[in-house]
Amino acid sequence: MARCSTLRSGHTGIEAYSATGTVNVTQAGTLDSAGHGISAITEGGSSVFVGKTGDLAANWTGLSASSATGGVTVRMTGGDLSSGGDGIVAANEGAEMVVVEMTGDVTAGGDGVAASSSNGEVYASVIGAVRAGGTGVAATNTGSGEVGVTQTGDVIAGGDGLVAASATGNATVSLAEGDVLAGANGLRLSGFGNLSANIAEGTSVTGGAGFAGVLMETGLNNTVTNYGRIANSGGIDDFAILAEGNDTLVENHGTISGNVSLGPWANGFNNHEDALLESGSLLSLGVGNTLRNEGTLSPGGTGRVMTTVLDGNLDMGSSSALLLDVDMSAGTTDVLQVSGTAAVRGEMTLRFATASATPASYNFVTTGTGITAQDLVVTNDFVTSAVATVNDGRDLQLAITGINLAPEGLTGPGSAFGRYLT
Repeated sequence: MARCSTLRSGHTGIEAYSATGTVNVTQAGTLDSAGHGISAITEGGSSVFVGKTGDLAANWTGLSASSATGGVTVRMTGGDLSSGGDGIVAANEGAEMVVVEMTGDVTAGGDGVAASSSNGEVYASVIGAVRAGGTGVAATNTGSGEVGVTQTGDVIAGGDGLVAASATGNATVSLAEGDVLAGANGLRLSGFGNLSANIAEGTSVTGGAGFAGVLMETGLNNTVTNYGRIANSGGIDDFAILAEGNDTLVENHGTISGNVSLGPWANGFNNHEDALLESGSLLSLGVGNTLRNEGTLSPGGTGRVMTTVLDGNLDMGSSSALLLDVDMSAGTTDVLQVSGTAAVRGEMTLRFATASATPASYNFVTTGTGITAQDLVVTNDFVTSAVATVNDGRDLQLAITGINLAPEGLTGPGSAFGRYLT
């Protein structure tokens, strides 16, 4: 069935049904429906195909395509879709593939795009913005089929932003472009297969307060590869990443801001050079696992004194930067409380909330089993300071001995006056 001109309907705009045969629907014009937009259904094992190049508006479900056991394909190469209910629903109850390929914006009162199968592979790819009252884009099955979501464009969702869930198959979510802002989890992946979240440079994922930026439920060998930004609208002390179900590796090349919990498994966290980790109060990698840092580590983010409890080990390489907030009036600094060992190298920059000429000392790295290396260089010329191991080599202490009134690089009258005072 094809529709090539404008159609306005008081109920379902286009309805195609077969008890056993193949169903094909193509919409090439504008469709405006007071009920459902397009409904394409076969109750047998044949396939269903829906193609769209024009705008579609519906008060209820925008587009629904389903087969009892056959393959389902929805391919929308142009035009936008808006609906009062779910935007696009594509499903089968068999083992054949379900695919949704959408180019254009989706605005839905319910879920934006929902693709599902009982046991087949499921893929949803959207190039365009998605605004949904429920889940933004989801690919799910209840069997062993692989599932994947690829999003190119902004997502604003009242529920989860992007979802890939399979009972036993692999699940992948890739954010290629745009920002995901979710009322629940930004990205949610679940199942007993390998779970992979890929976040491209220039993108961001923000989970809702009380949820997570990236949530991984169970999984087998899980990976989070971030070149963008992962955060939580609840702030620095809410979850950026929550993946407590199985082995998880986090590769951060961008920014991660918030709590991270990976559970008691064989986990890893690599904060690469030029990456930023703004840790919350919890950085749980599991006993024996290591945070390897070659980038910037900032407990609490900028301008907030915070203690980060790191369950695991800390290994800061020579290219590392540690940003440490200091409030001398309150007698506090950021603290990294490490349950295992800590090797601390690189540069440390002090950021003062308040400062004082009165000497003071602060234990800013504490460990359960010892400091294995210490080669930190304090880059602030504003104060005179030193770093040393204390408490039988278990902790690192910052000693601020005074204010440097004539720091290197200061010229002119200020330099002369500073030298005079000192």
